[in-house]
Amino acid sequence: MSRKSDIEKQIKKLQGELEGLAPMETMGIRELGRAAGVSPTTALRAKRGEVLSKEVMKKMIPFMSECPCCGQPLDGIKKAEIDKNLRRRAN
Repeated sequence: MSRKSDIEKQIKKLQGELEGLAPMETMGIRELGRAAGVSPTTALRAKRGEVLSKEVMKKMIPFMSECPCCGQPLDGIKKAEIDKNLRRRAN
């Protein structure tokens, strides 16, 4: 790996920590499950990119660094918008 990519990874990790939550890619399965309030099996399914229920998706969105459907990077605004859409669809 190049020094530049190492630095970019470190910056990405620090940005996640500054938001209060580390991206799920940097978390272990059990750690992610505890933080999101789901089982380790569900956390593993989320990390693999498997289909999740709306309820589980709501819990996992804060830990995602990219949109599960299109792969676009997620920031706080986009995460809030996805959460709002999930809530609306649940009603």
